[in-house]
Amino acid sequence: PKEKELNDVLILCNNWHRTRFTYDIGISFAGEDRKIASEIADGLKKCGNRVFYDEFEDEKLLGKNLYTYLHEIYSERCR
Repeated sequence: PKEKELNDVLILCNNWHRTRFTYDIGISFAGEDRKIASEIADGLKKCGNRVFYDEFEDEKLLGKNLYTYLHEIYSERCR
């Protein structure tokens, strides 16, 4: 019974995180590290994570004030 209660709580927490945050992980990197950042982002995505990586979001970035938009992404929308 205690194990089931713990599992129920963990499921509720996971569901809360999925509705509270758009992304599980946000990847920020220096330009010269783009290759490794891309590999990390691909690996995390393949494992089922919701990843913010700029190349996954090209169409959403067009026309945005990137300073404001990226601040919101990294500070509020990533877990």
